[in-house]
Parts: sequence; C-alpha cells; structure tokens
Amino acid sequence: MSRPDAAGPDGAAGAAARVLVVCTANVCRSPTTALLLHQRLRATGADIAVALRTAGTDADPGAGFCPVAADLVGPAAGRLLDGHASHLLTRADLEEADLVLVMERAHRAAVVALSPGAGLRTFTLREAAALAGALGQRLGDGRGQPGGRPGRDVPGLVRAMHAARGTVVPAAHPRPLGDRLQRASRVDPLDVPDAHVRRRTTHAQVLALLQEGVHGWVAGLVGPARRRA
Repeated sequence: MSRPDAAGPDGAAGAAARVLVVCTANVCRSPTTALLLHQRLRATGADIAVALRTAGTDADPGAGFCPVAADLVGPAAGRLLDGHASHLLTRADLEEADLVLVMERAHRAAVVALSPGAGLRTFTLREAAALAGALGQRLGDGRGQPGGRPGRDVPGLVRAMHAARGTVVPAAHPRPLGDRLQRASRVDPLDVPDAHVRRRTTHAQVLALLQEGVHGWVAGLVGPARRRA
C-alpha cells in the first residue's frame, strides 16, 4: 500500500482525501495501519473516499511486508499487501498529503525536518484517535443522518484536530509496553512502539494498538460503524 489505494463505498480515488501513514522501515506498522484503515472505512459504509499511501523515515526501498505481521492479519488481508514495497519518505509525499499519521513522536520530528508546514497535518496514530474521538463526541450521534450533522471531511477534521492539539492525551500504555530493553522506562502514550526493536513488545501487542488507533480515528470521522446495505 505504498501506492494510492481508495477506501470508500464508491472507490472514487479522484475525490479521495490523501492520507499518508509513516513508520520507520515501512514494512510493518505503516502498511498494517493502511490496511486496517482501508478495511475500517469500507466497513462503515460512509460516503468518504480516502487514498492511502505509506512511507518510512529510514526505509530500505523495495522491502516487502513483515511476514510476522502478515501472519497476524491473516491470509485474506495479507493478499492486499503481497505487492507491498517499502518507500523512503520524501518531501513530495508530505506536501501531497491531507493527513499524515505517524507511529511515534520521533517520526513527526522527521516529518517537520523534511517539510515544516506538514507538521500542522501530522499526528501520531494514538494522538489522532484521541483527538478525533473527542471531536466526534462533540458532534453528537446525528452525523450522516437525514436532518443531522454530516460526517466530517478529512481535511476539515485535520484542521479541527490541529486546533485541539494538546487538549486530549491517550491513556498510558499497559506496563509491559513500558519495559524498554528490560529497563523500567515507559513508552510515550502518544507512540505505537516498534516490535522489531523492543524485546518486551510483541507484534500482537502492536497490532492491537494499531486497531485501537484506527477504530478511534475512523469513529471520530464518520461515527460508529454501521452495516452496509
């Protein structure tokens, strides 16, 4: 999913909001997040199309999807990532994106170093979920219903998220994620840690955090998932 991928009931990429997902190597967290976003947006049935791209701040271009993550997401989902090839983050990637979702604060720093203006549109996944969730609650449950409030467009939600930045903080991670290289050092609550470099963090734990973040952000955008007709 390093190339555009439209997620929405109509699949109309031409009108799609552009979402870029960034991690370090672009082989595990960012492609998995893009896959989860694709699935979750389709499941809601919302009339919102999103074009997904992924990149890595320290990617080895052309590397494939992490096999451990592929086993976790399952064979059907894994087929969507069979052709994944890692992509090194560029300034052009950032300038084209309506929203940049990163895994850690360190990634946001790398984004700002490449394109300072992109910092306004860049959030860690957990930060984005917390902000969008809080903003969605303020909209109420009438989004997308006749006579109610329409679902937010992605750029509009991003502007609201930036205005609310710092007002909502995700809950702290469970203690096992706070043990970094067997030392008592907590992971930043805004971060989704990298299972490849943390002895006490497993791929399954990371997948659960990614799912939580994706569900939270999509719920803030379109409201709770509903069955498609």
